[in-house]
Amino acid sequence: MRTSTCRSNQNAGDYLGRYTLSVVLSYLSEAEGTAFLITNRLFCRKVLPIFELPPQNNINRTELSKSKTRRHAFATFPVEDPAVLLARLNTRRLRKRIRCIQLCMTREHDTNMNMNMNMRTDMHTTVLPASYKRGLSTEDLATEEWDQQEELSTIRPPVGLPVWPAPLELLRFASMHKPQNQRHRRPPVLLASYPRSGNTLLRTLLESLTSTVTGSDTRPNRTLSQSLVKDYGLMGEGLATIQSTTINDTNHSHFAPSYMDIVKTHFPERKGCLRFSGRSVILLVRNPFDAIDSYWNLCLTNTHSDRVTDTIYDTYKDKFHGLVSNEIKVWCQFHHYYISRCSQDNIPLLLVRYEDLVLNMDQQLTRILSFIHFDNDNQNKNVLSAFWRGRIRHVLGLDEQNDDTNGKHQNPQSNSSGHKHWKAWNTGAYQQPSKASAISMIGKSLRKGRYSDEELKEIHQIAESCYTDATRNIGATNDPENYEGGDNDDCDSGKTKSLLQEFGYDIFDQGFPNNFSSHEDNTDIGSCQFLEKTTDNSNKDAFKKEEFQKSVLKVNTGPEIRTPLDPYGRAMTAWRKDQTENDAMPFPRVKRDHNK
Repeated sequence: MRTSTCRSNQNAGDYLGRYTLSVVLSYLSEAEGTAFLITNRLFCRKVLPIFELPPQNNINRTELSKSKTRRHAFATFPVEDPAVLLARLNTRRLRKRIRCIQLCMTREHDTNMNMNMNMRTDMHTTVLPASYKRGLSTEDLATEEWDQQEELSTIRPPVGLPVWPAPLELLRFASMHKPQNQRHRRPPVLLASYPRSGNTLLRTLLESLTSTVTGSDTRPNRTLSQSLVKDYGLMGEGLATIQSTTINDTNHSHFAPSYMDIVKTHFPERKGCLRFSGRSVILLVRNPFDAIDSYWNLCLTNTHSDRVTDTIYDTYKDKFHGLVSNEIKVWCQFHHYYISRCSQDNIPLLLVRYEDLVLNMDQQLTRILSFIHFDNDNQNKNVLSAFWRGRIRHVLGLDEQNDDTNGKHQNPQSNSSGHKHWKAWNTGAYQQPSKASAISMIGKSLRKGRYSDEELKEIHQIAESCYTDATRNIGATNDPENYEGGDNDDCDSGKTKSLLQEFGYDIFDQGFPNNFSSHEDNTDIGSCQFLEKTTDNSNKDAFKKEEFQKSVLKVNTGPEIRTPLDPYGRAMTAWRKDQTENDAMPFPRVKRDHNK
């Protein structure tokens, strides 16, 4: 995972993972562990406070500070360090590279019936050097390979791109390629969405495009967070920025990278475990019918990939109806919050519909990258460099010969023996689904009959009754503390337009979901102007380095939209365990089929 050689300007203690250290210290008593850590200045300053026990209720902090008494408990941490997890992921990808080249060479040699021992020897002598550069740690190798891609992209005609299929490219943390002496770092871009709106899909695409790990403000030791790490390779759970203030004891602040450029959040639907600020917002929106139905399955299965059987809908139809009535209010208030906050505080906002993303990934990823990598000297925000256009086509597995550059991006290894089979591997992390497959993913809960006619009418009535401008809930000032998101019972408005109509999700007036299948260009679906352009932040002074911190959006600060006793929020976990004997008898479930 890592080479034993450390950089000369870094302390060896930085390479000792928190999880590994906690396992070693768990075998020591409190006195032994404390005595060991205080012998090293770095360990005493950074490591020992992590194992400190909170003061007892009968001892106030003033008395504790006077006595200078500290108690410690050395136990194994519930999650491993993200840097170690990333190194393991990259190591697995390097192994797949070796298998990839071996398979290509084997296929080439199999065509020759006179394959001899020299060919087998060449396979072992050429495979490893062709797979990766030796003598570097995985993090150094990831950074070097990315820098080489950027350098090769400046050659005309462009050559050497892509070197590897997207699933075999190495990932890195943003802090690895940021200036370490940079005094002020820009806050990250927020990737905000209501739960089950395609956040994991977009995060995975962005990580493949940028070869950079995205962050998340969710607690890393949750079951769902660990599933994202294990099953989806998202190693940034519980990571945000160096300015983060922890709310619980499961943070990575001592042993984690100090900077994340893109961070996922569900706030203010619920609070995450980190307080931080964002410089801009990508608001990912999905139709509430599919999002709420998927949220129901998430709560009942505690997984990202399973759904309950149809009999569970019938058995708990009253519970499902209550969840639908509650969640459509939360869905409306969540999107009202970001649209209004960004408009009031002059924060750049890009609205992306999940439906547009699955129907036209190429176009939507171009919009997103243009928004993230907006060049201060570029007068046109919609212009994306040839390098990033090539990255999009590479990740999506599109035919690169149709690129505007008219250049052929070839693999430097393409002239090597056996690489005529390379195209079979170069399919990218995600291929854009066919038109029919993408359309089948939109409104699938409606096709399955999850909602009765009365429930559909109620959903539209609740959406119409909520404020479109959200001024009632957000308040007149720019202070997020004034947001009173918990008041779900009284959101009456004199306005007739709802967010369902703004986003093109109205069933009765706009014919959702059939309106998405009947339009070649979906930008005219709905009337929300955010679909065609970002918020009007044309004042370039807002993007100057010395002024970038003036307009930020605080995350996980202030109340949530949900009331503290909301039975359809985190309380759904307790309800599920009560119905399933603490998950010993789980609800019957099946694997989710995204095409049905």
